[in-house]
Amino acid sequence: MNRNYIDCERRLDELFAEAFPLGSPALDDWVNIKFELRTIRKEELCVRNEVVEFAMEMERVLQENDHKSGWDRLDIDELFLRITMEYDEAFVAYSEKCIQDLRKEVIDIANCCMFLFHNYPDEVK
Repeated sequence: MNRNYIDCERRLDELFAEAFPLGSPALDDWVNIKFELRTIRKEELCVRNEVVEFAMEMERVLQENDHKSGWDRLDIDELFLRITMEYDEAFVAYSEKCIQDLRKEVIDIANCCMFLFHNYPDEVK
């Protein structure tokens, strides 16, 4: 096992422990994900810290909104409309130089993009 792999796995564990309390269902999911990732070639496992931190923030926002449902049933037009609306909100935050709001909106954009990616895994017909 190479050093980069070990360092990356350790950093992912630290980030996950910071984001989710002990006993969180997400923590159990992380254990399962780690097991699945070990089947991938070790050279491909290491994910940039920036990507992990961004994904963790996406997940935090998703968990805050778990009481809402239906994103998995949105059609492509509705998803593009939501992405456009979130982009508009991000642009307002950018124009007003409100970095905190801008960061929130880019996470919302990313989650809407993830919904689109998830709902349409194959070529859109």
